[in-house]
Amino acid sequence: MPTYVYLYEDLGNIRDTHTTQELNTKLYGLQEHGAKIRDVKISTVDKPVGVLRSILIIYEADRVIEL
Repeated sequence: MPTYVYLYEDLGNIRDTHTTQELNTKLYGLQEHGAKIRDVKISTVDKPVGVLRSILIIYEADRVIEL
């Protein structure tokens, strides 16, 4: 099965649970479309307006999955 990546970024408060909820939604969505999650990498950068999180999901699937 081919390997693909899904990348999204989120800007918010350091204590915001929105990012966790959105990450779970993305993971469940990918899995519902037949993806097998291989890895998740999260990078954070502190900005004056909040914390920028770049989230990379590496998955295997028959095709690219767009959410």
